Amino acid sequence: MSSLRRRLCFLPGLVLGLFIVGAMPAHAGDGDGDGISNMFGLFKRKMPRLPSTVAPRVRATLNERGAMPRSEGQAQDTLCSTARVDGMPPSGRFVPSEFDGVTHSALRVRSAPGLPALGIVNVGAGIGRPLFWELASNADPAFVREMPVMVDPSKGKWITGRAIQAAVLPGNLLAVGLAYFSGDSYQTVMLLDRVTHEARNLGDVTYGGAASDTVGGSSSLIDTRFAGVDRTLLMFHTGEMWLRDAHYAREYDHIVVFSPTHPQGLEVLELGIDDGNVAEWRVKDKVLWLTTLDPRLEKPKKRFWSLDLSRVL
Repeated sequence: MSSLRRRLCFLPGLVLGLFIVGAMPAHAGDGDGDGISNMFGLFKRKMPRLPSTVAPRVRATLNERGAMPRSEGQAQDTLCSTARVDGMPPSGRFVPSEFDGVTHSALRVRSAPGLPALGIVNVGAGIGRPLFWELASNADPAFVREMPVMVDPSKGKWITGRAIQAAVLPGNLLAVGLAYFSGDSYQTVMLLDRVTHEARNLGDVTYGGAASDTVGGSSSLIDTRFAGVDRTLLMFHTGEMWLRDAHYAREYDHIVVFSPTHPQGLEVLELGIDDGNVAEWRVKDKVLWLTTLDPRLEKPKKRFWSLDLSRVL
């Protein structure tokens, strides 16, 4: 084969190879902070900007700090707990963790003044759905009355769904994290009024532990922080960004304030991944403190932030 023919045979292979390399998805941490480089540094793609947004009503800015204040310990939520139910409501019963038998996963919510205790039971094997029942009391969790809760207006399109987490909010509200399947897997957060039984969805969300092992966090949909009497902060997450293998980063962390001034909730912060994913958070003297990590970086470094919430708490 002549040298000319060898060149002609090599060039298509080179073009094809370059095309494949150029089409390969970029991996986070392979380049500098402004872009991602792939093989041989021949191509470079800018990562999308995902900045943070503070609600105008907060009338404060998100400030980067040198460190978090010393922790005084975070009160644990004892109002909601996971449980197991033997049988179907109303004849079914809550059983202890050592119970040896087939059960339904469930959540229990303790009673409050004017609000009965609540049981959320996931029933059905192939086609699952959560049932909401009022319970006799905290001490006697017998199923008394089913609550007519419309989990989602599009629930009819669900193939299966289940409640995986709950958190008590001020007033009559309860936040419920739901996972469902309707041709693909999704998660959502629902705000339930325990008196009127009306439900409002906050939209599709993602798991808190879906970032990477550098951020850690639990595989939860919601998290809360107590900020004073009748004042609670709720955090949930939206958007996923593929990093490598089975590792993803969250695009946004959302923090919503529930208070007497904002009984239905006010989203005070949409934290974009440009400022990191939340790894730790707390409220001290009406100031929100965050520790974040950007899992897109090869060696993520902790960053610290504060946001004054005194005007909305």
